[in-house]
This record gives sequence, C-alpha cells and structure tokens, in this order.
Amino acid sequence: MAEKSKKDYRANLEGMETPDLLELIESALLRLPIENIDAIIQTAQECQRTKRQEAKENLITEIREKAAKAGIPIHELFASASPAASRRRGTGTHQKVKYRSPNGETWSGRGKSPKWLQTLETEGRKREEFRVQEQPAGQPA
Repeated sequence: MAEKSKKDYRANLEGMETPDLLELIESALLRLPIENIDAIIQTAQECQRTKRQEAKENLITEIREKAAKAGIPIHELFASASPAASRRRGTGTHQKVKYRSPNGETWSGRGKSPKWLQTLETEGRKREEFRVQEQPAGQPA
C-alpha cells in the first residue's frame, strides 16, 4: 500500500463552520502528546494577541472615520471614558484643604501625601501639627 502524503490528511477548513472546526481541533488535541499541546497553546495565544490587535486597529479606524464624518474631534469622544478618569473621584471639584505647610502649601488629605509633608514628618514633625482648623459656620476664614 502506498504511503499517504501530507496533503491526503489535510482537512478542507475553508468551508467548515465554527462548531465543526472546534470539534476537529478538540479531537486532534486529544491525540497529541503534552509537549505538542504546550506549543499549540503558545501558538493560540500569539494568534489571540494578533487578532485582538487587528480588531482594535479596525475598531479605531472605524470610530475615527465615523467621528470625522460627524465632525466630532476624536478626543471629545473618549475624554471621560478613560479608565484613569473613571478612577479619579473628585477631579474638577475643589477639595477642602485639610493640611497647610508653614510655607502655605496645601493638601486635601486625599491621595499620596505631598513632598513637603513627607519631609516634615521625616524631620520628626507630626502631621496633625499642620491640620487646618475648621471655621464655625458664618465665621470668616
């Protein structure tokens, strides 16, 4: 009996529907040794990264084209949707001053402590020394 060529084993993948492709891949994986499966996982992850990058680029192009047709600058579309913007609470609003340095620098007490306060604390000073006293209602500051 003549030896089959590689071409004889190849499936016609072009017309195959996704469920059939997945079934074929699963049956092939079940027949492979672990070291081959590791290589396939790497290939699949590279393919995933490539396809994700292509999808991202296509989406960006599509959004840019639609924005241009609508006459909307692209930066206006996503200014408030960035992850950093959504994490920032209170941005754009004035926060009440809780601490004031001897030089007049202020800090609201939110976020990382400022350098001036870090320096003073390193010198042995207490944070509470710089706390701004709240004024009773109706009293000038």
